[in-house]
Amino acid sequence: MISHQYFATDNFDPYDMDREEFNPDLCMLRITEDCNLQQIVSKKNHLDMEIRSIAAGIQNMLYDNYTKFLTASEVISKIKNDFERMEKDVNSLESEMNSIGNLSSRIVQSLQPTKNKKLRLIKSKESNERLAILVDLIPNLKEYIEQGGFAAAAKHYLKAKHLLEQHKNLTSLKGIIKESLDIAFYIQEKLRDKLDCCVYSKEEIIEIMNLILDLGKAENEVLQDFLFISRNNLTCVIQKIRTNCFCSVGGDGCATNAEIDRCSDYSCTYIDTLSKIIEIVQGVFSAKPTTLHWSSILTDFVEDNTQQLFLLARAAFKNQFSNMNDECLANCMDHLYRKIYECNIHVPKIATFEKSAEVILDICIDRCDYHLHRMKQDFRSCLRSLKEKLSGEHTSDDLLALMDTTVREILANSLHSLCYFISPEHKFSRNVYFRKKFCKSLARERVFVPFLLDMNDDILRNIYTSRMSDDISLKMCMLFAKYVLQLHQKQVYNFLNFVDVRLHSSTENITLTSASDIVNKYKKTAEKIISHYIEVRQSRMSSMFRHSMESKNWSMTREPWKVSAVVRRALEDFYATVKETETLVEFTTSAACDRGSESGKSTYRSSLSRTSSPVSSSADDRIMIRIHKLFPMPSAVSEAAEFSNYYILHCIMKMTLKSLLEYARQRTFSRFGLQQVQVDVQCLRLHVSQYLKNELDIETLFDDIISNCYSRAIDPEFMNPYVVSSLCQAFLI
Repeated sequence: MISHQYFATDNFDPYDMDREEFNPDLCMLRITEDCNLQQIVSKKNHLDMEIRSIAAGIQNMLYDNYTKFLTASEVISKIKNDFERMEKDVNSLESEMNSIGNLSSRIVQSLQPTKNKKLRLIKSKESNERLAILVDLIPNLKEYIEQGGFAAAAKHYLKAKHLLEQHKNLTSLKGIIKESLDIAFYIQEKLRDKLDCCVYSKEEIIEIMNLILDLGKAENEVLQDFLFISRNNLTCVIQKIRTNCFCSVGGDGCATNAEIDRCSDYSCTYIDTLSKIIEIVQGVFSAKPTTLHWSSILTDFVEDNTQQLFLLARAAFKNQFSNMNDECLANCMDHLYRKIYECNIHVPKIATFEKSAEVILDICIDRCDYHLHRMKQDFRSCLRSLKEKLSGEHTSDDLLALMDTTVREILANSLHSLCYFISPEHKFSRNVYFRKKFCKSLARERVFVPFLLDMNDDILRNIYTSRMSDDISLKMCMLFAKYVLQLHQKQVYNFLNFVDVRLHSSTENITLTSASDIVNKYKKTAEKIISHYIEVRQSRMSSMFRHSMESKNWSMTREPWKVSAVVRRALEDFYATVKETETLVEFTTSAACDRGSESGKSTYRSSLSRTSSPVSSSADDRIMIRIHKLFPMPSAVSEAAEFSNYYILHCIMKMTLKSLLEYARQRTFSRFGLQQVQVDVQCLRLHVSQYLKNELDIETLFDDIISNCYSRAIDPEFMNPYVVSSLCQAFLI
């Protein structure tokens, strides 16, 4: 029982003899219980084989260790014998070295007189060689000069210079000394001609300047000579820039781009030459002690020449604005800026890269002004094209879409071009000050905001200075009014937001024009355009009625049998206004309009029944007119200006009817003249009232016209309303 419980423990194998907890008694007990006799015998044989193999392995390991031990003992004994022999060799070597040292001392003592004699001979030989050098100095120098090796001649002279100074008091050498000085001066002049950094390398010029200084020329003169030659080289590069950038404009764009790239390359060559000059001067004068203030002289030289390049580069790029795109210009300026930045590393206190950033900003100012000018020209061309198409078969919607598309393209193209100047691969555009200045103060405030304001002025100017016919002018008014309203409502906001996103930068310490200021200007412009349109339309209709009133003898008029022709012309003009305003001005409907129309009709019917009753007498009519004059109906309150066709139509008709009222007050009417006015006014009322939103004041004007004519009529009598209605129904536009 106990053994079975023990065997039931998790992960326990009673046959595993490698485990620490192996119990042979329990294993035998389990084997006797689980296995038969044959299996027990088989397990015994297997265990015997494993025991024999383990015993054999242990025996082999023992033999191996014993062999290694014997080998190690033999090695140790051999090492001991070798050390004993080595000790004997060292002792014998020590004795031999002592004998060699004694022998060497005896040899040195015996050779000492010979050594002193040899030293005297060497000194005598050196003196002879020096004299030979002085004797051969002049021929050797002339040979170098004839071969053009002035640098080698200078080096040869400098080697003999200390010998000449040592023997300057010898009478026999005075001629050599004087002639060598003349030759040295000639060598200086020839070496000066090689101070051209455009021909020779930096290392060669540094070597030449050092040779000239070693030949005895003053440091200030050497530096001034080098800077004079270098200034001439820079002037030649400047002249090449002038020749290529200020030449006549080429016929093809490729040639022009090649010229611009060549000018940029010349500018970079100028900066490379300037950098080379700086490195040469620093390499010569910084490596030796000197009292010359070469650093300040070099600084003045660099400042003067960089300023000259900056002024020329700005003028050159500006001269080629019309021939190059912004990507090419930005790449050229970045190439030049990088060269200037590298040049500034050698003379950091000049800060040429900061000045170059200011020059790039100046160029960008000119470029922004150029873009603004081009945008204005393109927009004015767009306006001219639209005015030409107004007289064609183009619809107002097509012209409006064309105008909107053209303006969008003008703005988008300029924005896309100006974004090249803030491209991240350009080194100058990574400057925070440049980016803020360019994006906000220049591009936004100097290009796009002025363009939007100039668009507003151009549109208004074209409205007031148009020399086209009245019909075309009126059509243009409505077209521009609709577009200005679109700008007022959303497009100005949308575009400025888009500009701010594309030209993102800090606005700290910068005052920006708000979109609401521009929008308010467009709103005022829209009001002026609509007011101008109303004025022209009203003037045309009023002129028709004035000519009609003045050309007819109202006291001799026959009985009316149709509506006057002036009403037909006025209604044609009115319907043209309706058509233009329906398509181009927002058409808004409301229930109040319908109610106003119904009230207008009821007012009209009541006025007919009141003033046109066939049984009323002339005395009663005059009494009613006087009562109306004493107690006039209150006029409608003036509405605020609205950008809707209701407002436009209402203003035109109101002003036209007031004019008609004034013209009628200046005339005297017969009975038939009064009836003709009655028919004309009724027809006008029927056609106009359905388009007006608030007719109370219009109805009052209609009644005032009839009342005024009635009061100025001789023997007044109104026509039967049914006859008036039939005449009006027979009238067709």
